[in-house]
Amino acid sequence: MTPSASPATQAAASLELLIGEMRGQMRELIHNINNVSQKLEALSQQVAASQSIPADIQALKGEVADLRARVTVLEAQENKRAGALGASSWLFRVIALLAACGAGGAIVKLIGG
Repeated sequence: MTPSASPATQAAASLELLIGEMRGQMRELIHNINNVSQKLEALSQQVAASQSIPADIQALKGEVADLRARVTVLEAQENKRAGALGASSWLFRVIALLAACGAGGAIVKLIGG
């Protein structure tokens, strides 16, 4: 602006600068609002997707309880099987020992008797 410009012209120029600055700030605000809106939309989609989590947790708790019951039954069967194998193993050892003692006694009787 020239020093000979009238005060009305200077005021008009000043108003134009203020209006331009306000337009820039408005654009920035609109941009920020749009960014926040997008973030909120993404957040609402995540919340909507996570609404089934409590039901899923309850279903998993039920499955875990079922699996624990199955493991308990399988452990009982394994213990029963291990006990039966231990008893049969002991029986075979006793029979083998008795057979060896009987054979030894028969040999002694034949040789000594």
